[in-house]
Amino acid sequence: MKYLIKYFTEFLSSGFADEVQAKNCYTYLNQAYFEQKDYVKQELVLEEAVTKYPMTLQFLYHLVNLHMRKGNFEKLSGTIDRILAIDPNDAQVLPVKAKLLRDQGRNMESLQLCKRLYALQPDNYVVTR
Repeated sequence: MKYLIKYFTEFLSSGFADEVQAKNCYTYLNQAYFEQKDYVKQELVLEEAVTKYPMTLQFLYHLVNLHMRKGNFEKLSGTIDRILAIDPNDAQVLPVKAKLLRDQGRNMESLQLCKRLYALQPDNYVVTR
């Protein structure tokens, strides 16, 4: 595994990777660091990917999962806000944002997000429960 991490890291830094190859390298490195439970390096590689490809939500979604796993709710909230800046109606993170607001006692803001979600997806079980 370490050999492959080194290979993909060197390939990225070589400048020879096109966009698809680079995104694939970042995706692999994310998974490799996750499997090794090296969450510091996982976060670094994801932040680098987001810097290079800020409109690619996949890397931001991985950061959401990482911050949830680590219980880092401040970074989680910030990452969700980054996603919502790209897509204000992102149904994958709006429920998480609503729960974060509710957990912070910001019930009216949470309710507004829930209403927005329901208007967007009235048949979505996650929204209606």
